[in-house]
Amino acid sequence: MATIAFLIAGTFFFWKEILAAENGRMGRIYSLETGYFLWIASITFLIVGSLYLSIKSKLNNPKISS
Repeated sequence: MATIAFLIAGTFFFWKEILAAENGRMGRIYSLETGYFLWIASITFLIVGSLYLSIKSKLNNPKISS
C-alpha cells in the first residue's frame, strides 16, 4: 500500500495545475516547496521500514511465511 501511495504522490511532481476551489477553478503550481519533499520522504521511509521489518521477520522466523 505504501508503494501505491508513493506512486500517487510522485505523480504530483509532474502536475502543472491543481483544483483550487470546489467550483472547478484551477490554480497554477509555481514551485514545489519543502512540504512536498517531506511528504515524499515520509512515504519513502515508510516503504523502507516496512521492507526492513518484513525481511527481519522472515530471517528470525523462517518457518512463518506471509
